Amino acid sequence: MTTETLTNLFRIPEDIVALCDCENCPLKGSQKILGEGTSELSQYDLVFVGMAPEKTELELGRPFVGWAGQVLRQLLEKLKVTNFYITNTLLCQMPEEWKPSEERLAIQCCSKRLSAELKIVKPELVVALGNMPLEVLTGVDYKVTKVNSRIVAGLDYPVLPVIHPASLRRRPDEFYEVVDGLRSAPRYLSGTYQQCSKPNMLVANEDNLGEICRTIEQAGIVAVDLETTGRGFYPYGRDPDKIRCIVVSPDEKTTFIIPGVSSPYYEPHPDYSQDSRLREVLKKTKLVTHNGSFDVGFLMQAGYDVEIFFDTFLAHYMLDEREYSHGLKKLAHRYTGAPDWESDLKEYLPHKTSSYDLIPDDKLYEYAAWDGTQTYQLSEGVGLRKRVPKIYWDLILPCANMFTKIRHKGFPIDVEYLMNLDSDLETTYDEELEALEKLVGHTVNPLSPQEVNELLYDELKFPVTRFGRSSNKAALAALGGPICEGIQECRHLGKLKSTYVMGVANFIDNNFRIHPFTKMHGAVTGRISTEDPSVMNITKKGGVKKLYIADNGNLVLEIDGKQMEMHCYAVVADDKELKRLLIEGADVHKLVAQELARRRKLIWDSMTEDDQKALRQRCKSGVFGRMGGMQLQSYQFGYGLGELDAESLVSVIDSVVPTLKTYRSSIIKQVHNKERPGILESYFGRKR
Repeated sequence: MTTETLTNLFRIPEDIVALCDCENCPLKGSQKILGEGTSELSQYDLVFVGMAPEKTELELGRPFVGWAGQVLRQLLEKLKVTNFYITNTLLCQMPEEWKPSEERLAIQCCSKRLSAELKIVKPELVVALGNMPLEVLTGVDYKVTKVNSRIVAGLDYPVLPVIHPASLRRRPDEFYEVVDGLRSAPRYLSGTYQQCSKPNMLVANEDNLGEICRTIEQAGIVAVDLETTGRGFYPYGRDPDKIRCIVVSPDEKTTFIIPGVSSPYYEPHPDYSQDSRLREVLKKTKLVTHNGSFDVGFLMQAGYDVEIFFDTFLAHYMLDEREYSHGLKKLAHRYTGAPDWESDLKEYLPHKTSSYDLIPDDKLYEYAAWDGTQTYQLSEGVGLRKRVPKIYWDLILPCANMFTKIRHKGFPIDVEYLMNLDSDLETTYDEELEALEKLVGHTVNPLSPQEVNELLYDELKFPVTRFGRSSNKAALAALGGPICEGIQECRHLGKLKSTYVMGVANFIDNNFRIHPFTKMHGAVTGRISTEDPSVMNITKKGGVKKLYIADNGNLVLEIDGKQMEMHCYAVVADDKELKRLLIEGADVHKLVAQELARRRKLIWDSMTEDDQKALRQRCKSGVFGRMGGMQLQSYQFGYGLGELDAESLVSVIDSVVPTLKTYRSSIIKQVHNKERPGILESYFGRKR
């Protein structure tokens, strides 16, 4: 910024600075950095209050021009917030270490100045950046992470708590919270800021259900949520969970509670969830849900013909990929300032796994009402529906509805084969365990890592390999020998039994079908997974795949996309040579392995099949590592290679797929693009 521009900034008068009680302050004699506005204005609707200046601020004589200040100013520019005033709770730099009593005294000595400073600029909203200014401005010992982005009452002005950008150095994952917090400022000033209110709840009965259905129909778009019996997550199986109530919110303040199956612990009541009028109206209405694949599964099982119109859970996943950040209560607190409406239920739930059947109807309905209105507000009030990228509508939402229908239909299991397989695996496991215990000379539990470690390293004195004192698969393979092989075989059989036999048997319904849930948000890569039960990555060993059969008149189709990742990479990176190789049917990983063997003066055709497979597998891992930016040192430690061998492997990979190196550079260039810094966009338009 030029000197001429600096003269156009608003600075507080010197007589305001004189209000500081410097004589009694622990920071007496320190350099002061005064607050400033972004123009010649003397009044600002928006004021930011930080903690204290840092080294760069002292050098340049201005507040918030160091690393954290630059982050803040760039974010505000992106949000089109250009006119604001900025200052600090303390005008002097804080020492790295000082007593809490000294900090409190310094704050007290600077408080009159800060109060007078704010009265001069007359803000509509004050943004507190961090815990210190938040407590000073509100008089309450808030933690900024607990109230981030939510307007709270200040002593003289409304206060918006926002996590200080300086925290991003230590916790970069908080970037989303910082941005969300800052977004609330222009929304508040424009009158579009959303603040939650306690929902108005109406419980359906014989007299009012018809009117409720008419209101739902007139609304056109409603939020829907369910509370369920039993474990609460599984509408299928031999003893499925049931709908305890249906929650329908036609706006952000109104909730209709439709009672379903009664709790076995309380007085029974009529089940209105089966009413045909409700079924008909929800079929014609656009349903907004939060993680609605669960809810829609219950509705479909209860005879409803519905699908998701918009899902706030998946929408937020598209905006913030961190898996743990999409819970309804967390989002509602973050975006609408909603209280912890679940806290009143804790007295009825003695354990984390306690069933909601233990909650009385009136308390459950109050809780459910919040679920409905907050889902509606996230979609329509906060505006998640308007913020999601195009890929959400084109791919994510259609897939969510498709997977829900697939789950509802389910597919058959050969139960007779399952029972025989269980018996066979049990017998084989007992035989392998008996053989292992003969080698060891006493009983041993091969499924216990601690017991196996003590056996190998303490009793049998096996050497500790590069994997450390471990009994994982890699360590056992490195140690070798009949005992380690026996342990691995027992573990393999145990996994087959627990994962692919008992893990499937627990979810078979009365029609001998399973209904796996497809999880679309389990990885930031967008890769899907399944649970209840898991049916992906089914092992080829032990005859497990024979469990899964087709309905009469149908066939089971197994498809393996050979080198699918390489095909995708060739398209995304526009690698013409790699495209040619793949079109011709070449095995890229084998080509790398053959070239590496040639450079090592090995004759490929003279190698055993096992050696060829092992080398190809190592080269395949190396290719994907290079694709992800793996460096030479990582190849050395990760693959147990010397420096020359690691250099040779990288050199071969780069010679066969030369674009890997340039592709990595192009990704880094995208991240540092001045127009959109810090953003990557996928081939399908998904932003990260």
